[in-house]
Amino acid sequence: MAKNFSINATYNDGCVSLYLWGDFDGISAFELLNYLKDQCPDCSSILVHTEGLEKIVPFGIEIWKDNLWMIAGELDRISFLGPRAFYLERKEAPEEYEKFYSAKPVDFMEIEDININS
Repeated sequence: MAKNFSINATYNDGCVSLYLWGDFDGISAFELLNYLKDQCPDCSSILVHTEGLEKIVPFGIEIWKDNLWMIAGELDRISFLGPRAFYLERKEAPEEYEKFYSAKPVDFMEIEDININS
């Protein structure tokens, strides 16, 4: 788990609300996937609140989207809420997606050769 990532849950009549806090990276993505798989198989609805996410690492989103098969049975019951919900939704993110990333991916082809011996 990212050292400052946590999931707080409240249950009410078959519905669960998950509050995500901290940084969302690859390990956080697997933690959320495993939580949903293990703790929410019988929940009638799952609300995932994103207000508490501080930094979203692009690799975390890749891990999340590449492994949604783990929670295929829960996907239709999950609703994402908050300002960063579109990161976790299955549909394509809006064009503004890139500007909200905390860290942009590096295109190593655009980096000039660096001589470390100078």
